[in-house]
Amino acid sequence: MIEYLEDAIDMERQSSAMLKKFAEVARNSSDAAVYREHLTESESQRERLAARLIALGHQGENKDLKTPEVVFFAGGLRSANLDCANAVRAYASECFECAAYEHLIAVAVACNDSETAALAREIQSEEEAAARKIYPRIASLPRARTATKNALVDLQPISLEGASK
Repeated sequence: MIEYLEDAIDMERQSSAMLKKFAEVARNSSDAAVYREHLTESESQRERLAARLIALGHQGENKDLKTPEVVFFAGGLRSANLDCANAVRAYASECFECAAYEHLIAVAVACNDSETAALAREIQSEEEAAARKIYPRIASLPRARTATKNALVDLQPISLEGASK
């Protein structure tokens, strides 16, 4: 269980680094606000996971680890569309985290660790909510760009509802 919690902490550390960078380079305040909001949440998630490690008798988070540079592939998105590319990357990251927490839940249940399972479900729910906040940013950015060319793009969000219950 310790290794799985450490992996989740590392994942949140990487997510925090990515969200911080995206907030810094966002070209509009609403994008930056979405990233900053989830950055605060991600840091809280990391703290709760570290507290769970301590509760299980481990020393807690290894803060000496250097956070690697996080790069998500977003095919066809060039730097000219940086805001859209970052929204796609952030959304992909949240979906990845939802899947990773689904795995942590399964491991915790198999180990009869109901407290870790409950924490993972709580964090997974927060990741799903973050993904739902980020997804509209993807559709709105091309819409804003193409509306000036009279070529409105109509993208529909996909639902995460029920995917991890």
